[in-house]
Amino acid sequence: MQYVQWRDEYWREAQRDHNELLAVHLKRLGVCPIPELKQEWQADVIAACLFLSERSEQAKREFLARQRYVPRTEDGGTYVVTLGHFEENFARIVVSGDLIDIDFADLYGTPWDVLQAVGFDTAWITRVDGQPLGALEVQSLERDIEEDLLYDFDETEISFYFVVDEGFEALKLHVQDREEQET
Repeated sequence: MQYVQWRDEYWREAQRDHNELLAVHLKRLGVCPIPELKQEWQADVIAACLFLSERSEQAKREFLARQRYVPRTEDGGTYVVTLGHFEENFARIVVSGDLIDIDFADLYGTPWDVLQAVGFDTAWITRVDGQPLGALEVQSLERDIEEDLLYDFDETEISFYFVVDEGFEALKLHVQDREEQET
């Protein structure tokens, strides 16, 4: 499957559903009211993941095949990473359990023309199968994401922290630039 074909199929499904599935997903994450969704950002995030990936063309095709409007474990997806930009814009990425499909640091530093902004400020990680995250799973996700962010950014450049919701249904990452301190 090619990117343009994926994008067209994804948005046909979303329009047919009137984005109801995504609205339900966002409500589950605690986002209310549901904003008007910018479809272009979803497509731009997936394009960025493909562009930033150093994986084989086959792995990229498999990644793209996972990016369905209705995520499925049968496609090899373990987690849905929902990026948020000031709780006004959202994009979902279906990733494998090892998080190799996504580079949080690179996406944090990516300029988005459609948003006229850079990066994201929030990412929720949920399971594709809808099950709660396990405690060890949360620790592993936090460690992997922290390593990813700190590989590209120094702790003096960014600040981030994690929050696990009460039912362990989502791990939430908050990230922001650090203010430069005058000396």
